[in-house]
Amino acid sequence: DRQNLRRRRLCCFRSVSYRCRRQAKSDPVESLLVAGEAYVRYALEHPTYYRIMFKFSNVEYNLESSLEITAKGTFQTLVDIILAGQSAGVFKAGDAYKLATVRWALVHSFSMLLLEGMLPQKGEEAIALIRLAIQDNLTGLLKNPPASD
Repeated sequence: DRQNLRRRRLCCFRSVSYRCRRQAKSDPVESLLVAGEAYVRYALEHPTYYRIMFKFSNVEYNLESSLEITAKGTFQTLVDIILAGQSAGVFKAGDAYKLATVRWALVHSFSMLLLEGMLPQKGEEAIALIRLAIQDNLTGLLKNPPASD
């Protein structure tokens, strides 16, 4: 039923948020990497729950709901990492929400491709690939990216 699905989704968002926050480091670059890995690991370890998180069509979703508040809190973890990197002078200036959205889209689409069998990698091989993708994506976020060879 709708309420049960709603409760399950709320629990899933809280679990992902907890994993990402628990993995956060003092270094914003490393925090971004481990949060992305934690997100993909959750998807791989709990594919049914991960899919439920984004099944909005059958559940009322409004700005005042505890589900909306929790989902925003989960995303806020990523925004906070971007803000910390900007404060430390590591990440470029800009709208932290937009910069976080780009990074979330990367790990979310990667997770969905893995779950749908569109990428051949499994387990730690998949985690290594997402780490490479995040590292590559970081070049556009760094205030002073390394010179290319």
